[in-house]
Amino acid sequence: MPALLMVLALAAAQPAPAMADERILYAYRGFTIRDGQSGPVARVQTAVNDALDQCGSQTVLTVDGLFGRGTRNGLAELATCPTFDDVLPEDSPARSGALTTATWTLLFDDEPPPSFTVRARALKLTFEATDYPVMQWNFCQNRPFYDPQADDPECRSNDRRSFITWGPNGATAGHGREVQAIITLFLDDGAPERENHFAQSFGDEAAAVRTMLALDNTDDNGPLETYLCRVWDDSARRAAWREGFKAFGANQAVQETYRTVYRSRSFDGGKIKAFYDVWTDDAFGLVPTEVDHAFFVDRSAHMAIRSTEMRTALADLRAEHLDSWPLEPAQIRRHIALTVRPNNQRTDRLGRDVAYYIDGIDAATLSEDERDAWTARGKRSAGALGLSDDRPAGIYVPGPAIAHPMPTGTLADNPQITCPAVVLNPTRP
Repeated sequence: MPALLMVLALAAAQPAPAMADERILYAYRGFTIRDGQSGPVARVQTAVNDALDQCGSQTVLTVDGLFGRGTRNGLAELATCPTFDDVLPEDSPARSGALTTATWTLLFDDEPPPSFTVRARALKLTFEATDYPVMQWNFCQNRPFYDPQADDPECRSNDRRSFITWGPNGATAGHGREVQAIITLFLDDGAPERENHFAQSFGDEAAAVRTMLALDNTDDNGPLETYLCRVWDDSARRAAWREGFKAFGANQAVQETYRTVYRSRSFDGGKIKAFYDVWTDDAFGLVPTEVDHAFFVDRSAHMAIRSTEMRTALADLRAEHLDSWPLEPAQIRRHIALTVRPNNQRTDRLGRDVAYYIDGIDAATLSEDERDAWTARGKRSAGALGLSDDRPAGIYVPGPAIAHPMPTGTLADNPQITCPAVVLNPTRP
């Protein structure tokens, strides 16, 4: 029997016990949480619709994985239904539309609520504003669109080495070639259903996508860049690849493969582990918290992680505060945000970083730069996803390393594959 129906049956027979655990999992705090079309929020939206219908409500939530005003209002209305109203404490945040562990238990019975690692990923996904079925091309990001027939065609790009960006972690076909790693790992399983899904997703372009996997990307304007530029330069093929990734990324096995690659020591997992190693070093004796973990995840998705640089920053901070060490976790993250910054996208990175310490400091102490960057990034906060510095994250173990050697494929057999020089050498916006 579904959890909700069981609760309804028992409610009439005996008084419902009070729910002691009212921990917030997701809450609307002025920004929409983007959890993805296949994440816990989408499941909750479906379950809330069923529960509201049984309660006689006409309210229907859109099942889109977006935790915004509509989902908040639906959960607040659900809390007035007798089955929930009789169980939830009077001061429950669920009555204001938060998804709490109590509401989760009423909806899904004994199923554990989404872990802090799942919710940390949702905050990163919120910043990325994308999902597994979403792919975009990075050649010529002009507005209006690049026109090769113009008298003076100009191609602009702020990410000229990415070529393609796909999914919630911003996997690229250039740089680290995460796109190739994900597709390769998915197909290496050898299962016929995987081969079929790949072929059906990309259709006539499936062989071309396989060709991409074998091309060298060692040098600028090399085989991979030229090849993908040629695909992009054909509007029909450009659209076909985008639709292919849409179908490919909607598959649950593809999504799990995507996460496996990023958990790997060879990719973001190794970067996250570097953070944990620095924090727990005997020189600092820090205990990583849930918010620390989310901070590590978000930073690892966007920049190189240099342990020496972080150790130096923490050593300087500790030297300034020997009598009060360790400082509060939010203060430590703030110090890293302000002193260990990437050379590019410094303001954007700061705006994301503030989200991981704003709940633990006096907001009035934010500098103008911090406040402006945070505002530009939607005033988001880790607390809206129930992440807390009061709970330790535990031990972090990255996934096994994944072999990802640089392929050596060239275009020697296809000299007709060329790319306009202006596209291969774009200017910055």
